[in-house]
Amino acid sequence: MKRILLKAKKAIVPILIILMLIYVYVGNIGKYSIFISQETGSKTVGEITEGLEFGQTFQADVNDLSGVSIKLATYMRENTGNVTVGLRLAGDHGNIYSTTVEAKSIQDNQFLKLRFPPIKNSKGKKYYFYVSSTGIQGHSITAYKADNNPYKQGEMFINNNKQTQDDLAFIVYYNKTFLDWLN
Repeated sequence: MKRILLKAKKAIVPILIILMLIYVYVGNIGKYSIFISQETGSKTVGEITEGLEFGQTFQADVNDLSGVSIKLATYMRENTGNVTVGLRLAGDHGNIYSTTVEAKSIQDNQFLKLRFPPIKNSKGKKYYFYVSSTGIQGHSITAYKADNNPYKQGEMFINNNKQTQDDLAFIVYYNKTFLDWLN
């Protein structure tokens, strides 16, 4: 009897390790899906030059938040400087994720995608994404916005000042995992 219990105890540890690995790896395999699509926006915010930051808050009603896209424009020219896009919790100053690209690599009238590893416990939290630039007047990109506040669960900001009637044109993505399909 002792021998059987000893074998069972030895088998439990590898089984637990295998189950944890399956949970971690299978739990991250998934489909990149759209969660919020606020793509309307026929006006631009104006040139995003050094010292300006345009941002938007949104409410995450799902876990595994994994990307944000913002619609940018180039004024049909090659611009200079760098463009930074980042994500943080609303009201926080520390970035969860950010990336910087050269302004000349921005495609006119297209969404710039910011993808990041899934945020496991994103559900119920309010996030803020932003775009800024080191560009100068006449050589900077812009972002699209919509009037009449089409996205009611968030606000647009210019240098931390809330814009009550505007929202940026944006898309939010999450990673719909294999485990989500089981639920």
